[in-house]
Amino acid sequence: MSIKVNGEWQGNMSYKTVALRSGHEITMDASVEAGGDNAGPSPMEVMLSSLIGCMGIDMSLILKPHRDKISKMDINAEGFRVEEKPQRYDKIELIVDVEGDVLAKHVFRAIDLSMDKYCSARASMNVEVEAKLILNGETVER
Repeated sequence: MSIKVNGEWQGNMSYKTVALRSGHEITMDASVEAGGDNAGPSPMEVMLSSLIGCMGIDMSLILKPHRDKISKMDINAEGFRVEEKPQRYDKIELIVDVEGDVLAKHVFRAIDLSMDKYCSARASMNVEVEAKLILNGETVER
């Protein structure tokens, strides 16, 4: 299976990408400090967004039998980059914040299945990803 995205230079350091199948666009840019115009998220921010979106979709599908009891399912990511070029992520921390009448074990199962089996964005990253769960405002340990 192939996915195609085209990129068009917008000037300075900005690129607009278009996903050919869906037609959706993302404009990425560097920060002003890095010489860009800050016209959109950086490519590294888009990588974190891709991980969140992929896992969120997976978890929504896995938790479908419980979704009517879930009022919130937010995912926040923080990526930690190495100092040496190309300054790749060497660790990503996820906070999965869920509210509702759902057991922690069901949410952890959804997290694990997404990270270990289904999330192609996660599988495409060579980085340690650690997920923590906040259920109904409380941090839940495994």
